[in-house]
Amino acid sequence: NMSSWFKPDILKELDEEGVPIQIAERYYVEGNTKATLRQRLLEECGNPNTRLSEFEQVWLRDAL
Repeated sequence: NMSSWFKPDILKELDEEGVPIQIAERYYVEGNTKATLRQRLLEECGNPNTRLSEFEQVWLRDAL
């Protein structure tokens, strides 16, 4: 996918595991490791004030 060519490797790896780049990049911070980004995404799924839609939360829980 050409749109992911210039994305950080962590985002591409998570995309291959089922986490859409469009979601992961919202929570990506320079210097994140794959483990810290995964943890951040999981925490966001449990956050009652999340910016994620219910659909995105279910998708992330299944992928992670």
